[in-house]
Amino acid sequence: MAAPLLPEPDRLDRLVTVLDAAFAAGGWHQPHRLVSLEPDPNPPQGAGAPGGVAFGFRTLEEGQHPLDLLVGMVAPRAWSGIGAVCFGWAAPGVDVDPARLTIPGRRPSRHPLRCRVRVTTLVDRSGTERSTASLDDGTVVDDPGRGTITDALRRTLRLPTDPAPVRSSELFAALWLESVAGAGGPLPWAEVARRHPALQVREAAGDQPRPEELVGSGRALHRVMDWEQLRQRAASGRRDGGIAVDAEVAAWMDDGMFARWVLSSRAPLPELLRACADHLSPGVLRRVRRALRAWDIDPPLVGQVA
Repeated sequence: MAAPLLPEPDRLDRLVTVLDAAFAAGGWHQPHRLVSLEPDPNPPQGAGAPGGVAFGFRTLEEGQHPLDLLVGMVAPRAWSGIGAVCFGWAAPGVDVDPARLTIPGRRPSRHPLRCRVRVTTLVDRSGTERSTASLDDGTVVDDPGRGTITDALRRTLRLPTDPAPVRSSELFAALWLESVAGAGGPLPWAEVARRHPALQVREAAGDQPRPEELVGSGRALHRVMDWEQLRQRAASGRRDGGIAVDAEVAAWMDDGMFARWVLSSRAPLPELLRACADHLSPGVLRRVRRALRAWDIDPPLVGQVA
């Protein structure tokens, strides 16, 4: 028997408020909790009374992360919703991602203006989602941003997540720049070009692509290897380079979550481009940037004209 939907449009708002307040007195260094919305064992009485829900809690052990339990989980059919209460650090001026509680390039715990944060999120079976972040400076941020925990909560209810934030071409660009930056020294353009996954695929098939074929080969790879195809390959057990997702987990995810999960393990493109710029000649760096722009990718490179 499927769980009932929460009956009032603002019911989830009130439940998040109650849940957040329930942990306020416990301080800012508590363990994470997973929360379920289960049938109330003592429901309201009387004709027409709405079905009640009760909170169920699982307190995580020290060092345990909510994703350790959520990834691959399917919520019992009797649950009307699921959520999490997470504690960590936040930095000013950025969205709070409860999955990492971090920001690109710098952990909030190392920010000079860091503050503690409690992020409370609930999702119900209709797909309604409410989240709030309470900071120790008194700031409260409703709908503080989306992250991998929100994706995982939705997938436990078999709900879709947001579409992929970028096209798969940005993953292939990241893998390319990682390879070039990892060389640790100057490379000629021909060697830089052949390090792109598009030309490596062709070489593995016995072809001998020329550097000037990079842009066209990249476009062809992007067309046939979108996020849906990449996830399906992972779900079938294929271990494509740069995608470390187990088959069962990839099958449990949808394309949007899969994309965010894979991208979260890569450095941002501006950082990778900066690492390449440190040892590529200006002429080769210009060719790299022209190829990226041909794929509608143009990460900024501060202090460079290319």
